[in-house]
Amino acid sequence: MKKTRHVVAPAVALCLTLLALTSVPTQAQSFTGSISGAVSDPSGAVVSNATVTLTALATGQTRAVTTNHAGEYNFPSLPPGEYKIRIAAFGFTTGEISARLAVAQQLRADAQLKVGTETETVNISAGEGEVTTDRQNAELSTLLTGRQITELPLITRNPYDLITLSGGATDGPDRGSGNQRGAGFAVNGQRSQSANFMLDGGENNDTFTSLPGQTVPLDAIQEFRVQTSDFTAEFGRGAGYVANVVTRSGSNIFHGSAYEFNRNSALAANDSFSNANGFPKEFFNRNQFGFSAGGPVIKDKTFFFGSAEWLKARSSVNTGFFTPTPQLLALTSAATQSIFSQFAAPAITGRTVTAASLGFNNLIDAGGNPIDPNTPLFGRVTTTVPRDAGAGSPQNTALWTLRLDHNFSNRTSLFGRYAYDREEALTGSNSFSPYQGFNTDSKNRNQNLTLQLTHTWSPSVVTESRFVYNRLLNEQPLGSAPVTPTFLISDVISRQTDGDTVLPGYFATAGTLGNAIPFGGPQNLYQWYSSLSYQRGGHELKFGAQYLQIRDNRAFGAFENAIADFVTLQDFINGNVQDYEIAVDPHGQLPGQALNAPFTAPSFTRHFRYNEAAWFGEDQGRYVVAAAPHLAEEIVERARLLGEDFLGLDDVEPELGLDQVADPAGAQVEGGVLERLHHVAALHETQVSPMRGRGRVL
Repeated sequence: MKKTRHVVAPAVALCLTLLALTSVPTQAQSFTGSISGAVSDPSGAVVSNATVTLTALATGQTRAVTTNHAGEYNFPSLPPGEYKIRIAAFGFTTGEISARLAVAQQLRADAQLKVGTETETVNISAGEGEVTTDRQNAELSTLLTGRQITELPLITRNPYDLITLSGGATDGPDRGSGNQRGAGFAVNGQRSQSANFMLDGGENNDTFTSLPGQTVPLDAIQEFRVQTSDFTAEFGRGAGYVANVVTRSGSNIFHGSAYEFNRNSALAANDSFSNANGFPKEFFNRNQFGFSAGGPVIKDKTFFFGSAEWLKARSSVNTGFFTPTPQLLALTSAATQSIFSQFAAPAITGRTVTAASLGFNNLIDAGGNPIDPNTPLFGRVTTTVPRDAGAGSPQNTALWTLRLDHNFSNRTSLFGRYAYDREEALTGSNSFSPYQGFNTDSKNRNQNLTLQLTHTWSPSVVTESRFVYNRLLNEQPLGSAPVTPTFLISDVISRQTDGDTVLPGYFATAGTLGNAIPFGGPQNLYQWYSSLSYQRGGHELKFGAQYLQIRDNRAFGAFENAIADFVTLQDFINGNVQDYEIAVDPHGQLPGQALNAPFTAPSFTRHFRYNEAAWFGEDQGRYVVAAAPHLAEEIVERARLLGEDFLGLDDVEPELGLDQVADPAGAQVEGGVLERLHHVAALHETQVSPMRGRGRVL
């Protein structure tokens, strides 16, 4: 007998992909969000022409709209914060909804009014710190609130460390290193530099290093959202994630804070490596302190919020080197000795290494005489270098942020925010050497200015206009030593396990060879952005465009300080440099072509100009799914054959919008899932318009 196998999953999948659609308006995403919803009566019928008033609790600003023919309302381009929604319609109770809108959130606030004159209040909000999927547009993101940012333990008080809480986030291979890119996290398998950092809706990227550009005090952050998948058309520039940070604004109530955080080596134990080698405990001390204050300038009109933070970190690490002994230098040529006459070798304080221990038993001095294998050639020198010993990178840092918000009317608002970041690393934190003059530092001077104007032209038309100026200035200068070749003996530089064998020069250790200074210069970014949100019928349209210009004026002294490699110890004694690498002006010649003397130095400064234009358009309507007649009938028949429980429609009934099926008069259809499916098919046979249901976006 032939057996027939019934496949249930395709039947359910068909119901999820049916094409009869009814739109419900929502808002495209930016750092602002939206609140939308539907108003209905106790029977589930829509309530049109209801007055919906939105009030920002912090500033008192209000907006008002009326529900459309489908009972829908929408408030686009809202900054994150606490809101009260009041819904009034003739003959019904007045509904009040208390809502907390998060950054770049599309918040749904439906209301069902009762007949009467009472007031009913409902509270809704976004989830804190949860990985959420937005059912309006299927975006996957994690919201980090101001409370989480300030109260979760952050050893460096860097808010971007909280990206680790996002779904799909792992430590990148370069996290915590000197070559870290992005925030150090790889999200969804992308590279750690595949990130887009935004500050109050504006660009905040250091395009050279892929790091966040401007840093603001932790207490100045209201919240931020880490968007990791399925961004709307408005977003881009980051295949891995978008970190969307919003700063705090003032309110009608004065509020502020003051704080001091300290970490000190006096409360820490010595590490095992230092104990094993007899090194004293490394010192560190970190003081991070600041304050914030905000409040009204003119009640319900103008508000301010400011924050300042200082960081003073002192930390040092015992670092060992091996340098030539006086006995070895006495045996070298005049050319070799001339190097050390300018840059004196430091006094040796540790063990020495002989020719025999290095396996060099046939060395000849500059005069042609054999060198005794027991002659000490190199000795260990221990110095303290400013490095992270438990308190972060040694530095002096100051952060300032000031924000002003002004409501010209209930239809027009403007905010401006200025942030300044000054970071100074200590001498020796960049290039370090036991020879005098080669210890260097680095400095950052960053500024960010953002202006945004939001205007409501009508209940259905809202525009945002934004200007951003971002200046990032990084400087890594030379030390007191002038432009000098970096000397090395590649045959012995890494022979010892407790320190490199180094000669005079910048970045002379094995792990830093080839690093280039001087480096740095200003990067100026200008961004102009404008968007228009337009609600028409059941559609929420959003159009936007931006123009972005980057002026990168960068000095990069690659091989300005030559690399001079003696290669072997015997060549070092004889004063013969075997490999010499230095930058020269090619005078138009290409690689592989001959370049004739005289050789001259090139220009190490470049002036790059980048101009980017972008635009987008989207309909962020939320569509409910209704069943086409013949497919609904087919599902009904299959369910009758297999059994309603086996089909499993009860589990997905709310997601399919089948729990709120109404007849043409607006009355709720009672009965099981099969009865409602059958009603859907009959409804489509008698009228063209789709059914009214709750639905979900596909």
